[in-house]
Amino acid sequence: MQSVPIAWRLGVTQSMMLLRLQKDITESVGLEDEMDAPSITSSLLVGTDIPQGGDEFILERANPMGADSGWFVGCSDTLVNYNDESNLIRISVYQAILNWPRIAPFLALPQGCRIDLLRANTLFTRGGSPLEIKPGSFVEAFSKRNTSR
Repeated sequence: MQSVPIAWRLGVTQSMMLLRLQKDITESVGLEDEMDAPSITSSLLVGTDIPQGGDEFILERANPMGADSGWFVGCSDTLVNYNDESNLIRISVYQAILNWPRIAPFLALPQGCRIDLLRANTLFTRGGSPLEIKPGSFVEAFSKRNTSR
């Protein structure tokens, strides 16, 4: 894993690009009014079996409380029991984004959302029900572009 402390940089370009991606994704599934990006200093839980640089994840957001963003990040094909605390570690949102940049655009989705971030496609659910991807949205266009390769 890459290390902390936070390496602050001059300028806002990267932050603005990330916020734009997060906005486009929340709008794509009709949750723009509930967009809730965590602070990079907030924490989240990750499965101990996630390889550095891994690219298939399950992201699930519970109720954020205090410094806890509510996010859990695990492997999509795990054999590990994530209900066992010994299989989880708490790290900062910043550290998680450094280690697994692919998760960053999804972290502004609100409580109750789950994202199955797979190589072939991305599935969005909330409360166990699929979220419809709006026609003409960023996610639809991105998905079409990736499946045509």
